[in-house]
Amino acid sequence: MTAPTIYPAKYTGTDSDYLIAPGNRNGGLQLEPFSVSVASGTASSVVVGLQPFTKGCRFAHGAFAANLTDMDTDSDLTLDFGYVYDDNVTYTDDPNAFATQITTGQAGGLVTLDEPLALSFLAEANGWFVMVVGVGGVAGTTPVVSGQIVFSYEG
Repeated sequence: MTAPTIYPAKYTGTDSDYLIAPGNRNGGLQLEPFSVSVASGTASSVVVGLQPFTKGCRFAHGAFAANLTDMDTDSDLTLDFGYVYDDNVTYTDDPNAFATQITTGQAGGLVTLDEPLALSFLAEANGWFVMVVGVGGVAGTTPVVSGQIVFSYEG
């Protein structure tokens, strides 16, 4: 896996994160808030973990919300949103499955998911919902990504 190197404070970036990841298997929707600080100077291609998930997780596209503070004083930053798997040899990461090269981080604001895969994602294995820093890198003063992910698990 292209493991997240930045993640919410309650996680450690290790396999133990999957043990504390929310996982209601009764089929109901589950809302999980997240907040991640991304240091100024964070380079391109850095993977920011928003929320770990386990096998069987289904992403609820219409209920995802993320707000970004101004992450880029240079106005050239792009961001991707998607997922990465713990075992990316057997399963394929898609870090831009939900949004590709969005520019919301340049001035801050709400993220809009623009990729259709977000409508049908069902996790084949353990992994993370992620944001990937794209072109330009982060040049803001302690930018924050905060929001909520809504998902469910199939039986």
